[in-house]
Amino acid sequence: MINVLYGYPLYHWFHTFIGLKSGHQAGKETQEIAKLTGGPNPQLEFLIAECQEVFKKYCLSKVFIQGGPIIGAQGAALLPWNKTIYVDIRLCRTDPEAMKFVAKHEIAHIKNNDSLLEPLAISIFTCLTVRVIAKLPVRSWMALSLGFTAIFTFHQLVTQYQEKRADAFAVAHSNLEQLKGAIRLFQASLNANKLLAKNNRVYSFLIKENGEFSKWATGFFHLQTPQRIKDLSAIYKTQTGMEYKPAESELEKLNKILYSQLS
Repeated sequence: MINVLYGYPLYHWFHTFIGLKSGHQAGKETQEIAKLTGGPNPQLEFLIAECQEVFKKYCLSKVFIQGGPIIGAQGAALLPWNKTIYVDIRLCRTDPEAMKFVAKHEIAHIKNNDSLLEPLAISIFTCLTVRVIAKLPVRSWMALSLGFTAIFTFHQLVTQYQEKRADAFAVAHSNLEQLKGAIRLFQASLNANKLLAKNNRVYSFLIKENGEFSKWATGFFHLQTPQRIKDLSAIYKTQTGMEYKPAESELEKLNKILYSQLS
């Protein structure tokens, strides 16, 4: 069963975490939330149609697609029976093909239970690391440094592996137009970051010239956007024999939306 929700992410993060949506039927809950948030938005319906077969193929049930003012899209599976994909409705209106790719990326996170397995894996690794380092004949400051480095590196490896796997899943289930949409979205993200760095002194220290956040900001744990564009462009060229570089006119609206999310 796929449900469509409307409203603000924090409201639904709370419900997802404590499991209040478990077992609810879409109709009544959607009507109740619509009253709180100004009514349903048909712009989400195309995501339902696009993702339906993917959900069926992988036996994913009770998945919620929720629209609201957030950054891009997020997928969460905080509890096994409560899975939610959050999307920005403005992006759905502006570039539906891009959001189809993004939704499938988030489906991969839900399918693989990434938001459950990541903290579990890191917790187990941390316990093992502490036990091993506690037995080493080294000073306490050195033990702390070794432990932090090991845990940090493991966390980075886990999250980047999950992101690469989710991108690969989205590519495998997307057509050429959706690949182009993803390239547009990632390029617009870099453009929005550049504008943010130009207009905000704090962000100017965190964002590199190419528009990518520095590794000290988010780059340690997430895939670098320029590399994702390069990879997707290479896949598109392999399948079509042609290169695809978005025109400025294709990116104008996306740039504005993504900038408004960040600023």
